[in-house]
Amino acid sequence: MFANSSPKEKRIAFILFLIFGILDIVSLASSAGSTKDIAELEFPFKSGEYLVAQGGNNPLINYHYLYYAQKYALDITKYCLKEMNFSAKILNNEDFCIWNEPLVAVCDGVIKDAVDAFKDNVPISEMDKKNYKGNHVELHCNSGVDVIYAHLRLSSVLVKKGELVIKGKQIGNVGNSGNSSEPHLHIQANLNKAPLVMKFNGHSYKRNDLIKI
Repeated sequence: MFANSSPKEKRIAFILFLIFGILDIVSLASSAGSTKDIAELEFPFKSGEYLVAQGGNNPLINYHYLYYAQKYALDITKYCLKEMNFSAKILNNEDFCIWNEPLVAVCDGVIKDAVDAFKDNVPISEMDKKNYKGNHVELHCNSGVDVIYAHLRLSSVLVKKGELVIKGKQIGNVGNSGNSSEPHLHIQANLNKAPLVMKFNGHSYKRNDLIKI
């Protein structure tokens, strides 16, 4: 690869090789924590192809890792070939494939909290940093694990605090409320406020993983 390169180009290429090599190693090693830190759950969507935008056991591939309670949180978007006009002055939430996707309960349990009061942001151009979870649902699983679904669409939350739910029941829809720049699902699991790695149907995921349901 260095045959026709100048000394400067060789140095740059070598540095880039090291950087991307390290990132690959980090990515391979960063999908889960120890077995005692795992929550076994159903996937929060019923069908489709999804992409993990943030996730893993390292801040290089998961910025949530810097915040204790969100340490193993995932940001999930939808994988599709929909053409988007990024040259437009304003993107609409409807331009994103995951917008308004139905969300389902990942376990049997009881609704610990449900908020449906905040408008959805205009993509890219605004974020609600004051109400960072936006519209959200917190599900307390029978196992004792708490699961938070954040950034739901306004007027989409279908459950109320104290309601009993079974896994697979629709609880709301993906939106762009709260501290969110584009439609996606933020999901995290905690046990007594300690962060847990989520395994969906036996699999844990990290940034750039494709998930087909």
